[in-house]
Amino acid sequence: MLNSPGIYSNRVLQQKLNREKQKINYQHVISNDSDSDSNSIIHRHDDNEYDLTDNKASIAMHHLTDKFLEENYVTDNYDSIDSGTGNLIPHDYSPPLYEYATITTNEAVNRLMQFFIKSSFDKNKVINMMRLIKSILPSPNKLPTTFRQILRTYGKTPSSIEKFYCNNCFTLTTRKNGQQYCNNTSCRFRNSQLSKKEVTEVVIVNIREKLQSIIKRNFSLFTGSEKLFPSFDIPSGERYGIITKETLHPITLVIHADGAPLIRSTKSAVWPCFSAIVELPPPVREYQSNILTLGLWVSTIKPNVNLFLEGIIEQLLDLSNHGTSIFVHEHEFRINVKTQYFVSDLPAKSLFMKTINYNGYFACTNCITEGVLYNKQIIYPYASNNYRPRTHDEFIITANQVEQNLTVGGKRCTSISGIKGLSSLLKIFNYPVDIIYDYMHLVCLNHVPTLMKRFTEIISKDAVAEIDSILKRIKIPHEVNVKFIFSIKSIHDWKAKHVRLFNLNLGLPIMTQYLPISYSSHFSIYCLFRSFSKEILFN
Repeated sequence: MLNSPGIYSNRVLQQKLNREKQKINYQHVISNDSDSDSNSIIHRHDDNEYDLTDNKASIAMHHLTDKFLEENYVTDNYDSIDSGTGNLIPHDYSPPLYEYATITTNEAVNRLMQFFIKSSFDKNKVINMMRLIKSILPSPNKLPTTFRQILRTYGKTPSSIEKFYCNNCFTLTTRKNGQQYCNNTSCRFRNSQLSKKEVTEVVIVNIREKLQSIIKRNFSLFTGSEKLFPSFDIPSGERYGIITKETLHPITLVIHADGAPLIRSTKSAVWPCFSAIVELPPPVREYQSNILTLGLWVSTIKPNVNLFLEGIIEQLLDLSNHGTSIFVHEHEFRINVKTQYFVSDLPAKSLFMKTINYNGYFACTNCITEGVLYNKQIIYPYASNNYRPRTHDEFIITANQVEQNLTVGGKRCTSISGIKGLSSLLKIFNYPVDIIYDYMHLVCLNHVPTLMKRFTEIISKDAVAEIDSILKRIKIPHEVNVKFIFSIKSIHDWKAKHVRLFNLNLGLPIMTQYLPISYSSHFSIYCLFRSFSKEILFN
């Protein structure tokens, strides 16, 4: 009676289910192939790793008594785990755990990992327990004490590489006794222990491995799924046709990057570089499981773009120029990876493209317009704009000139035509064709809220109350999960989906009742985005 599930609350039962899911996921990490998305182990350059090799010839032996107990043990109601876990290492040719041991290294690791999984040990507990057991065993012994070594026991390879750089000189640090040191003799941090605030962590992912994993999971969508793509989607565009013209099995990536605060106390931030596969139809393309994390920059300072993207660009160029083979259901497919475009918000775009910020001189991506200073702001009057378009070749020449000036004059050198340096992204993207504007940040979270703030200042409070009442009472189709909780005067508290619905569908017929004609005409320009999204324009 005491063991009856009925006496447990729903909360306790849910916690048990969550623990079981964690065990299954953990089991999946060490039992599946290396293409699994669960494989997030970081390849570390650890100077203190134990050597797992052994030059002595040895014969793998099994402990017969333990094996007999394992095979003949019958579970009962008091067991909280299933017995059908099996051996994760089918063929064990590893050396003995230590000299004259009756158990092999792989078998010992396998038994310990089974116990850790069943006991819901996290990564730190696993490592600490392995170190404790290693210290108790006869010395020397071959028990692994790092997660990388444990995965190597199962024949796994790391899916990412982690590097640490000094924040002052951007030189690779040296790891000693778990601490990072800078060996650059010209750096002010030379031969001194670096704190977490003084170290930048860069993680670069194995792109081919992650691509193969996504393609395997969604293989049916890569063949014969043309009807799933809207006629105005990316594959219907001219640029996509040019990029994939001579490729039999193209895999095209859309790359985007952004930054977000990570730890408030240290003021650390994470800058991820993501990519999505164009050949996947929407909305599957935007599913979290189908988004590739190309790299991560974790630091208290903003990314050094070329240092951050070096490993990513190198992989993408190799996959584009030489291609690679993907194996799906025992069939080999030769693919070439191309890049479609780069998208980010304006601050991230200026950082990654090494251009002036959006509120400075020569801020336009497409043309060379200087702008004028007016009331402490840079504005771009229509009458004085220079509409000469930017070109990729001219941009490269100017960027190289800026780099030469920086070499001679140091950091005091200023930009030229809004260009502050040569970005490594220009190796895979054509500027400005492949550098597109971010609709969500530019329109939904910036221009439209700014307009609404000005509009609500010229209309009466009663008009604002009527607009809020209309938005709250309006009936929206059930597939659109949007509720207008905040007033239009607090539009900066709206999410992008609220502003998008308001701008494309609701705003113009509502606001024209209360705005002067000139303001209504101005607002209607922004509502033209709805016309741009119509399918007829792309036919």
